[in-house]
Amino acid sequence: MAHIIIIKSEINGGKTSFLRRLVKVLRARKLRVSGFLAPKKKAGSGRTYYIEPLGGGRRLKAVETGLSRPKAFPAAFRFAEKKVFREAGKSDLIMIDEAGPLELKGKGHCRLLKKLLKSFRGTLIVAVRKELVKAVLRKFGIKKSVVVKKLSPGEFLKKAGL
Repeated sequence: MAHIIIIKSEINGGKTSFLRRLVKVLRARKLRVSGFLAPKKKAGSGRTYYIEPLGGGRRLKAVETGLSRPKAFPAAFRFAEKKVFREAGKSDLIMIDEAGPLELKGKGHCRLLKKLLKSFRGTLIVAVRKELVKAVLRKFGIKKSVVVKKLSPGEFLKKAGL
């Protein structure tokens, strides 16, 4: 079973920026990190979220907001799932940015998270909006995890036991 670490922060609280800095620190410690970030770009009255693989490669549009209803792009989530599983066997740590409303509805990265929770034996870091942490833990049946606020990477490593 994976060692699960939840990074919690408010919406637009800097989770992706924190994870980007954390990846550099973890790789400097010679840890093999895979997964993806979900950077956003402001687009009119809404935002566009992307899936950006940590191992390099193309960045895909995942979700657009600001419309009458958010629009998800399922092909981007399938791409992320395939890429993560190709790299999982040679990874010490997998980073998923983020588990949120889509995953709670059984969409987005829901299937990926369920598979990782069953099969991955390393450390799984998942970014979650502060107000959704309990719902995410319940949805995925996570009984044992370390939940931390966004800290400096050094403080995070101590608190997370890495």
